[in-house]
Amino acid sequence: MKSEKDLQNYLQHECFINGLLFYKFASPSRRGVPDVLIICPERTVDKTVFVELKSPTGRGKLHPLQQFELNKLHDAGVPAYVLYTKDEVDHLIEGLVK
Repeated sequence: MKSEKDLQNYLQHECFINGLLFYKFASPSRRGVPDVLIICPERTVDKTVFVELKSPTGRGKLHPLQQFELNKLHDAGVPAYVLYTKDEVDHLIEGLVK
């Protein structure tokens, strides 16, 4: 994976083949919100997961506003992840389809 877009395409593909719903969205009225939403139709726990993808080359750092929003999600008990690598995507998907 060379870019954030490559990582996003990989996550989207893995969601599709595992029966998970992948939504990429922008939140113009609320900057810093993770830009990927995964819905797990067959799950009763962690049915909805937020994901922020960052460049695997190390250049993709969280903006303070992104960290703030991730903290708010965590404080509310909502699963939210920051993923940098294909292995991290694989690990997340594995946990969601168990």
